[in-house]
Amino acid sequence: MSEEYVKIDKKTYELLQKELEKQNTQKNKQTKNAKSNKHKRIENVQPLRSKDDIANVKFFLNKGKFGLRNLTIFTIGINTGLRCSDIVKLRVKDVINSTTPYIYEQKTGKKRQVNLTNVIGLINEYIASQHFQSEDNYLFPSRVKNRKNDNNNHNIEHIGVGGFYKALEKVEFLMGRKDLGTHTMRKTFGYHFYKQTHDIMSVMRVLNHSKESTTKRYIGITNEEINDKLKNLNL
Repeated sequence: MSEEYVKIDKKTYELLQKELEKQNTQKNKQTKNAKSNKHKRIENVQPLRSKDDIANVKFFLNKGKFGLRNLTIFTIGINTGLRCSDIVKLRVKDVINSTTPYIYEQKTGKKRQVNLTNVIGLINEYIASQHFQSEDNYLFPSRVKNRKNDNNNHNIEHIGVGGFYKALEKVEFLMGRKDLGTHTMRKTFGYHFYKQTHDIMSVMRVLNHSKESTTKRYIGITNEEINDKLKNLNL
């Protein structure tokens, strides 16, 4: 892990927390009815290109009362390429009966198989820490209950995308970054999948893009490849 971020003493961490709370209070007064994640364009969000950066985000996400939940959401995202909106809607039954479940993507309405093999250990650890009453319960429940009454406790809604964004926003501040968002997970998956395989067609299929150029631009490869080609140019 990077020395710069992870090796942080308790006093410094607490001071950063207080400063973050102060900034959040000021922001809430200015944008009371705004949804935080809409303020940052997808293009401004970058993939985590190094294993150290990934480890550092995990380190900070795993802090606090909801640390294991936030860490599990993030780890699923960077290992599957699922959109955050699809991750937060997972139910317990989606992940306990198979490591390769099928889900319907909210944005596209298409059926897609995901591979949870590399993250099932963490998912099981997270489930063991919870008190689910039914396999139909949302895997990542919100603290806010729905108005509908239900005998099976289905009235507990899932965490919203905005709720998880706030956790990432906190990490962003603690790490001194300005490029994290809910699309960080999906972009990180695509970036490392491509770097390991150099199979852009497979990345396109997983991310459900129709053009190679769209995929490369989305995962931050386009400019990187151009710079690699230009760095040895000496006229």
